[in-house]
Amino acid sequence: MGDSQYSFSLTTFSPSGKLVQIEHALTAVGSGQTSLGIKAANGVVIATEKKLPSILVDEASVKKIQSLTPNIGVVYSGMGPDFRVLVRKSRKQAEQYHRLYKEPIPVTQLVRETAAVMQEFTQSGGVRPFGVSLLVAGFDDSGPQLYQVDPSGSYFSWKASAMGKNVSNAKTFLEKRYTDDMELDDAVHTAILTLKEGFEGQISGKNIEIGIIGTDKKFRVLTPAEIEDYLAEVELIVECAIRYIFLGPRVCSKSNFRWKTKSSNGGGAVEKSKRDGLYIDKRGKFRSFNNKKMSRKRCGSLRGRGWKYGSGFVDGVFPVMSPTGQQILDLVQKEVDKSSIWEILDTLPASHTIWDDIINVAVQLRLNKQWGSIILICEWILYKSSFKPDVICYNLLLDAYGQKLQHKAAESTYLELLEARCIPTEDTYALLLKAYCKSGLLDKAEAVFGEMRKYGLPPSAIVFDAYINGLIKGGTLKKH
Repeated sequence: MGDSQYSFSLTTFSPSGKLVQIEHALTAVGSGQTSLGIKAANGVVIATEKKLPSILVDEASVKKIQSLTPNIGVVYSGMGPDFRVLVRKSRKQAEQYHRLYKEPIPVTQLVRETAAVMQEFTQSGGVRPFGVSLLVAGFDDSGPQLYQVDPSGSYFSWKASAMGKNVSNAKTFLEKRYTDDMELDDAVHTAILTLKEGFEGQISGKNIEIGIIGTDKKFRVLTPAEIEDYLAEVELIVECAIRYIFLGPRVCSKSNFRWKTKSSNGGGAVEKSKRDGLYIDKRGKFRSFNNKKMSRKRCGSLRGRGWKYGSGFVDGVFPVMSPTGQQILDLVQKEVDKSSIWEILDTLPASHTIWDDIINVAVQLRLNKQWGSIILICEWILYKSSFKPDVICYNLLLDAYGQKLQHKAAESTYLELLEARCIPTEDTYALLLKAYCKSGLLDKAEAVFGEMRKYGLPPSAIVFDAYINGLIKGGTLKKH
């Protein structure tokens, strides 16, 4: 008799020792919006996504982070109505403790009482488990504390934790970023970066909530304006990290992003920093000077565009390197150890801007005929990065393998392109033809024409030119 026979019974264990309704409650938590908490050396941060079901909903009425006492706050993932019930019960328990003992309830005790309520709803008839998990942040005489409480009533103290639909990626990111000596501001930055890992759309102060408590032992929810300031700092920190990787620590040595500077003249001309890419706007806030936008005005982004075979450039324009792209290019040209380059590339944020920079670098390497470096870059995109490669990446790799007479690798790349459901272009077939011809595999080269007909793509002059060029370079056909 399987567990499904017991799925509607709360108080009966299944043969495998499970209370299946609790499993269903955990599923409700797992389908909720991502929430996380981080315990810093001098405080605690809790944060969550706040996506409204409709643009007509008043966003001020949706609050996913609540204070239980002046020094304790809570966030949830799962069912909002269940959360409101638990908040009301927890506040009542805290009030009773304060009335009896004339002091604030300790964080651990409030968590224990809340967990007891949740556990009671797993063994009583006529009720169901709460479909929420909670992250409770507090600061008392024992210092900063972070607890997670699950529908079963179990609770544990955490240094950092996450829950919701993106829990796996969020916890992996936190494991890499967390340090015991992390300050409160650093924890806020890390929380934002963690939410951005699986966030759909543009993150802003209106679609996330952040609550903090520091050494003053006063829990508060940040305003959208405060969150926007932290988001701006995160952008600068990411930019600074990239420059640190490629240029060394001296570049950002004078940029303290926690320091809020007010403009002395209250407006007027903007003072730009040519040294580190930062400037102070008319409101006296640090902003990043986006050199990439200037590059796009000159040449446009490479992402999603076609690639003219044999030209080495996109849409007739040679790639113009952004500062970050140029630093990546210099690194690849100087560094010879593959693992070292991949390790550095792994630290780059997975953004559209970085994607454009990396593809620009690969196209520039093609112009320089540095086929080994192209293979290194494109294999990192395919096998190590979180980017979803498009056809231009596969075409660059096909070309590099063909030039190095690695026809089997070129063939495997073509098959991977099909498995990834990318649409082959005439460039794809032209490069595959050339790879076969240079290796003297005329039968396979001619089979490519059949492959093109199979997908309803008639061979163009570009394809025939690649075929003839490959025959000449492969020594099969003499050039007259």
